[in-house]
Amino acid sequence: MPEWLQTITQYSPLTYVSDALRSISVDGASLWAVRTDLLGIFIWLGITVVLATRLFKWEVV
Repeated sequence: MPEWLQTITQYSPLTYVSDALRSISVDGASLWAVRTDLLGIFIWLGITVVLATRLFKWEVV
């Protein structure tokens, strides 16, 4: 992959999930060991909740 695309995908929410699941299932890591991945997941969760509440409009047609 090009360098610019690698930089973008490092901060993708799916990257945090897959890294945490891989560490837990393959390496036997604990939740404390994947705390940075969990933090990234919760940050993305917060971002999407804020965007959803700001952008969602309930319109009756």
